[in-house]
Amino acid sequence: MDCTDIKALLSALLDDHLDAPTLHRAERHLAECCSCRNFVDEAERNERLIAEEVASTFGGDGLPEGFEQAVLGRTIHAPPLRPLLGWTAWLGWVAAAAALVLLVTTSQLDRNAAVTSTATGLASSISLSVRPGDDAARPFADSQEPTANGRDLIADS
Repeated sequence: MDCTDIKALLSALLDDHLDAPTLHRAERHLAECCSCRNFVDEAERNERLIAEEVASTFGGDGLPEGFEQAVLGRTIHAPPLRPLLGWTAWLGWVAAAAALVLLVTTSQLDRNAAVTSTATGLASSISLSVRPGDDAARPFADSQEPTANGRDLIADS
């Protein structure tokens, strides 16, 4: 028997529902394994604390009649939840897709607005810095105008 077996048999071990050979193997393992012994001791301590709390809350009689069945009926024996069927199952996916499209569209619009704003600002700064009559407005003032066929653009002096 190993640690995994002890943990699997914990409930039966605490409730004394193990047959003699299995109980003997479990006790032999617990005598050798400090970790499992601490695990079982902690479980026994918790069980004792819960029993004391139930006794102090509900008196010496323990839990009210039908309490255990009510708990099991709401947990283990409860019918499974019905999965979403039909168009309602797709509603969440449609909402997620719409949110994704909105996010992408908004980020693209923001990016385009930033590019347009930068280009407009650059163009206006260029047009403001070059005034007619300035030397910068005439890049070929000291040289010959470019030729149509693309040969040398600067004339020999």
